[in-house]
Amino acid sequence: MPLAIYILLATGTIFPVEAAGSWAAIYFLVVAGLSTTFLARVQDGVVSNGLAAIICVLGPLCFIYLVSSVRALDEAATLRRLDGAIATCALSVLLVAAAVRNYGEPVFKVGFLRAALVILVLTLFYKAKYGFVDRDVRFFINGPIVFGWLMGFCALTVLHGVIHGMLRWRWLAVLSCFIIAALWTQSKGPLLAFGVTSALVLLWNLGRSRTYLVSGFFVGFAIAVMALIPEDFGSRFLTIARVFMGAADEGDYGSVGYRQEAWHDAVKMFLEHPLMGVGVSNWQFFSRVGELQYPHNVFLELGAETGLLGLLAMTGALGYLVLRSSGWGRITIVYFAICCSFSGDFSYFRFIVAIPLGLLVADVCRKRDAHGRTVEYAKI
Repeated sequence: MPLAIYILLATGTIFPVEAAGSWAAIYFLVVAGLSTTFLARVQDGVVSNGLAAIICVLGPLCFIYLVSSVRALDEAATLRRLDGAIATCALSVLLVAAAVRNYGEPVFKVGFLRAALVILVLTLFYKAKYGFVDRDVRFFINGPIVFGWLMGFCALTVLHGVIHGMLRWRWLAVLSCFIIAALWTQSKGPLLAFGVTSALVLLWNLGRSRTYLVSGFFVGFAIAVMALIPEDFGSRFLTIARVFMGAADEGDYGSVGYRQEAWHDAVKMFLEHPLMGVGVSNWQFFSRVGELQYPHNVFLELGAETGLLGLLAMTGALGYLVLRSSGWGRITIVYFAICCSFSGDFSYFRFIVAIPLGLLVADVCRKRDAHGRTVEYAKI
């Protein structure tokens, strides 16, 4: 089941409308078939509490997004975002809740990491055949951005698990594999998100002095890897440093310049249409950046396309999740929120929500089991 959850998060779709042939059959077998069978076997409390959670936490945002989608000029993009951010997210929440309720968070976490390792191995074989260092070649089931996100998240999960004794120290070798895999994609977003979030995890759990020590290890590890990878790999990552130092050059425009213009356009649209925005998937038609279909910042995109109402609904949902989550759930929110600030459209919202909300639903079910009665969702 963790493999099905990984694939759902990675693909962001319940119905692979763009797939064909054997890939579509495999997708339905692994995801749709296993998910349906698994949910049919769990007790009703998981599904009922899960649906209640989804409606309460995500309902207002979903309603506003659906209303705004009436004005959409790109129906295909709108359907894809609704599939990823709402339908796929809802199914992922139910599956996470059922898996954690039945097997416990540590077992589920290990299962998710093993599923990621399977995907990583398959990706290595795929890239070896079609272009190992060519970033334009897909990373098996994903492009470089999403694959990098998930590898960075798995590295963070290992770090959290080792610190709290859920995973043995030998998992640090797996952590290194996940970090190298994230670097392999040449994506700067997961590197930055992992650096910031891991620093917070260390501060929360180890204190300042030990955080400096472990952070020094990661910096040394990164420098060693950078010295071994091809020059064009290192140049892409050094863009982060150049931007922070205000030394970005023309060569960085494709990586940074487009995003800056896209973000500026999104803010301008929000200011000109503050209440309801310009309509779902319509950013691309109001923007001067013709090469992009969305501004590569989920929060700015939502503000530009759904206005203040959408932002308030999203802020309320994320605020609730941050306040009620702890440990792995809160780490997930912080990490993917940073990632979504640099790439992806609204369909990527599933990354921020699915695991934390699923963990909360599982907690509700455990409380109900412990007290021998139903625990209302409002009392989480």
